Amino acid sequence: PVEIFTGVSDIPSAIVVQTPVSYGDLDAPQLPGAALELFRAVAQGDSPTVEAPRLTPTLAVALGIEVGGLNGVLVPWPSAAEASPRCADEIAIPAAALDVADFLTLLSCHRAQLYSPDDAVIAHSAGHFAGRAPVSHARRPGWLAADNKLLHALKAKCQGLQRHGSLAEVEALSAVQAAVNLEQRGIRNCIAQAQAGIEMIARMQLQPEDHSSLWTAVRAWVEQRHGSIIGVRLQDGRLLATEDMSAGTTAMLIPRETFLAFDARPAVMEVVDAVLGKRSGDALPRQFLALSAVVLLEKMSDNSDFAQYLQTLALAPPPNFFGLDPELKKLLRLTTAAHSLRSLWHMETKLPEVMRALSVNATAEEITWALATTSARAVRSEGSLMLRPVLDLLAKQGAPNAKIVPWAEMPQGVALVAGKDISRGSPLTLPWPAMNDASLVALYGEAPEQNPVGLVLKWTTPIPAPTAVLNAYGCSASLSEYSSVRLPPEPTVEALLAAVRCHRIVHYALHEAAQAFREGHFEGTSSRRSSRVAWIHEDMSVFSALLQACASLLPAESQQAIVDQTPLGDHIAARVVRAAQRDLATVRSCVSGFHYLQSMAETGVWP
Repeated sequence: PVEIFTGVSDIPSAIVVQTPVSYGDLDAPQLPGAALELFRAVAQGDSPTVEAPRLTPTLAVALGIEVGGLNGVLVPWPSAAEASPRCADEIAIPAAALDVADFLTLLSCHRAQLYSPDDAVIAHSAGHFAGRAPVSHARRPGWLAADNKLLHALKAKCQGLQRHGSLAEVEALSAVQAAVNLEQRGIRNCIAQAQAGIEMIARMQLQPEDHSSLWTAVRAWVEQRHGSIIGVRLQDGRLLATEDMSAGTTAMLIPRETFLAFDARPAVMEVVDAVLGKRSGDALPRQFLALSAVVLLEKMSDNSDFAQYLQTLALAPPPNFFGLDPELKKLLRLTTAAHSLRSLWHMETKLPEVMRALSVNATAEEITWALATTSARAVRSEGSLMLRPVLDLLAKQGAPNAKIVPWAEMPQGVALVAGKDISRGSPLTLPWPAMNDASLVALYGEAPEQNPVGLVLKWTTPIPAPTAVLNAYGCSASLSEYSSVRLPPEPTVEALLAAVRCHRIVHYALHEAAQAFREGHFEGTSSRRSSRVAWIHEDMSVFSALLQACASLLPAESQQAIVDQTPLGDHIAARVVRAAQRDLATVRSCVSGFHYLQSMAETGVWP
């Protein structure tokens, strides 16, 4: 028998049941469900010291269990049922002293639920919920507003739990008094740290961080190498215009000396060639592995010439393939991204070999950082993979306002030019690469909300075509533009015909293309049966090749089920899952659409 408190969640007003009650007779609803198992363990003769944060001091003393050091107060806080991730229905606050950073970390799940999905992804990847975010990230207005809202509500809740009156009815019981004191200490922690967080947010809102000292150092570093940065500042991890810019204005001149190329360290290239065994026809994996090693070596060096630039690498994008957990990596491997990026993903096992061969001890976290950074920031220029400092801080947007052009006066240097009028305070943006969602998420950790690209298929070099016909349909006259076929994310039959129109034209003989154009054949509007064998032959060739290309991208039936049924999970997982599901839907539509068009070409009938 033990003395049991009824209403243990409100110990100051509890009364002691003076009549001993046996454990077997205890009515379960008297205790929180989570405590029953512990209670029954005690009933069997055990008397454990419980450190679980879900066990409060007052509940412990009611159970006759020794109070552990982690106990404090459980503040009821229902989690949104539809939210992802699903949080606990209470917030556990310890009685032990803690600072505001630790306190905010305790609230990380509930804070994430108040953020927008995109903000939650970036905040999570930046370590914001664990107190590791760069200052520029932590000062984002949306994040501050959400945190402020939670802290005010939590402070009010804890103030309602605080006990200011006499505890006369339980003062005689020293164990009860100790438990009450611990619980009240947890409540005071809640109020004090919530207030500290509120004050910290107020200071951050009044004094936004713009990385002025880092930006000054980076600008000086560029200017020492005969470059220039005009009318641009770094704030919240983005490059903003400090003045109105008209279209054509040059905002930056970045010299070649600032670029960090894959072959910057010859010793690294020798090791990479030894690790890979031999140089393949595709130079990209070799350059990617070498550049990842170079970036890591520069970061670990005490006297790197790129020290100022390397500080900006902390402003990382959401986690791409290399930063994801194994299950999400497995999912991306089932998408079309795997067909173009598999050779890069294999570098996960190769980079540790390179670093060991260079006698450099690199942790798993450092390896992941180097690969993820190279994936998200590197560009390929004139066949060489490299990082271009400052330019890699530019955000990507569907409707960009800036462009990178050659710097005429500086061979191999580049200039950033306003592509349209840019108002003061606006971010400078570049276009997204022409890739589908799965590839963009794998490389950059994110993708635009409205991506016009659903699928990119490799294609063979076509024959010359009549310029007049190409111009009539707005098609490029440059045959190099036809090395791939770009399909929309929702490829209906009509959309597929529009997407491959230019490719059909360049595969027709010159005179046949002109005749087909006159009869509206490329518009799919000819209502009569086509008797031209040449047209049927070319269309069959195009549609059959694209049907086979799309069919080769379909994962196995069992793998398709994985993509279809994988839950969204947290915000990062949701982004990967949606990209994979959209990717699979596009490939399926591609297969069914070109199968239909192939059958139409076989009969020579067009709707």
